[in-house]
Amino acid sequence: MAQNEEVFKKIISHAKEYGFVFPSSEIYDGLSAVYDYGQNGVELKNNIRQYWWKSMVQYHENIVGLDAAIFMHPTTWKASGHVDAFSDPLIDNRDSKKRYRADVLVEDHMAKWQDKIDKEVEKAAKRFGEAFDKGQFLATNARVLEYKEKIETTTRRFYGAMERNDLADVKLFQEGYKEEAAAAESEPMSNTRAEAGMARLFVNLGRDNNIKPEDIVRTFATEADITGSSIGLIKIYSNFTFVEVPEALAEKVISAMHGNKIRGMRVNVELAKGR
Repeated sequence: MAQNEEVFKKIISHAKEYGFVFPSSEIYDGLSAVYDYGQNGVELKNNIRQYWWKSMVQYHENIVGLDAAIFMHPTTWKASGHVDAFSDPLIDNRDSKKRYRADVLVEDHMAKWQDKIDKEVEKAAKRFGEAFDKGQFLATNARVLEYKEKIETTTRRFYGAMERNDLADVKLFQEGYKEEAAAAESEPMSNTRAEAGMARLFVNLGRDNNIKPEDIVRTFATEADITGSSIGLIKIYSNFTFVEVPEALAEKVISAMHGNKIRGMRVNVELAKGR
C-alpha cells in the first residue's frame, strides 16, 4: 500500500510539472483531492473526447449526435430504459450491518462452485497425468456435473427473480448460503474424511489470518522438505485450515512445523481429531 502511494505521488508530481493537472484553487491553499486540467491536460482531454465522438458518432451513417438536458420528464427516463433496466437491487444484512448488491451475492456463490469444478479438474489432471482428457472429465464426472447443475439452476432461478425485482427469493438464497457456510465451519475435524492414503492435518490459522493455499504449500514444502505436489486438499476456514498430506509424511510435517511460523504467525499443526 505504501509503495502504491509513492507511485501515485510521483505520477501527480509528473503531471503537475508538465501541465496536465494542478491542485484545484492552488493559489488559495488548494482543495484536497480535487484537481484542475492544466494547459496540456485540457488538450489531452479534448483530443480523447473528439476521438470518441468521431468513432462513436461521425463514422456511423445511422447515428447522429444529441446534447440533451439532464433534467427531463420522468416518462423520458422510463422510455429510455433508465428506470427499469438500470436498477441495482440491494439487500441489507442485519447481522453484519452491510448492504450487498443482489447480483453480486449470486455471482459470488456461483464463482465458489466454479472454483470447486476447477479443483476437481486439477486433482484429476494430477492423478491421470498425460492421459487426462479435460473435456471428457467435465462431461462425465459426477461431482462436476452436480456443480454445473447448481450453477445453471441458480442462474435460471435468481436472475429471473431479479428481473422481476423479487428480492425475497434472493434473500432466501442468502440465508441458505449463510447456513451452508456455518455448516462448513462446524465440519467435524475427523481424520477419516481424508482421501485414502492421506492424513488430514489441522492448522490453527485461517482466512482471518490472511492465510492462502500457497502459504501452506510453500511453508510445508520448505520446512518439512517435501514436494509441493505431494500436498493434497487444502480447506481454509475462518480461523483454522485442514490440509491433507500422505500418511507416511504426516508425522514428518508435524515435527518440522513445530515452533515455526506462517506469514510471521506461530503455527500449530496436528492430526485432525473429532470434536
